[in-house]
Amino acid sequence: MRPFLLSCLICITLACGSDEEAILPNVDQGQYIKTGVSCGLCAGICMDTLIVTPTRLFYKGIRYGENTSTFLRNADYSPTEWESLVSLLEPDSLNGIVRESCARCVDGCDLWYDIEAGGVSNHLSVMWNDTLPGNLAFQQALDSLRAQFRD
Repeated sequence: MRPFLLSCLICITLACGSDEEAILPNVDQGQYIKTGVSCGLCAGICMDTLIVTPTRLFYKGIRYGENTSTFLRNADYSPTEWESLVSLLEPDSLNGIVRESCARCVDGCDLWYDIEAGGVSNHLSVMWNDTLPGNLAFQQALDSLRAQFRD
């Protein structure tokens, strides 16, 4: 039974990443900040993804209910807004640290961050209610952006 469950989890995880890549732009060159919420089986798999670039915002969310569906939104983002967000990053506390929560591996949720901006180059994940060390203001700014796109 365990190998079957493990296989299911691997397939779902891989499908989640494939779906994201198919409908969100590839911004792996230049500066960007990607963040999202990923949850275990009981809470849903990929809750949302936000991509911030120096000129655009991209958001993928999921509406749950009788007819579960994915929705996409995007908006312009000014260089001033970008600089304001990036100025909240604390490179000394983010570069070189390893944070890889796996609450999503069971039934919890993780916040993940892929950051290539403001002197930071790292991929991190923390449990849903945890914070990145020294970067609470940055996380709150991203949460505010994410909230603007939700229904």
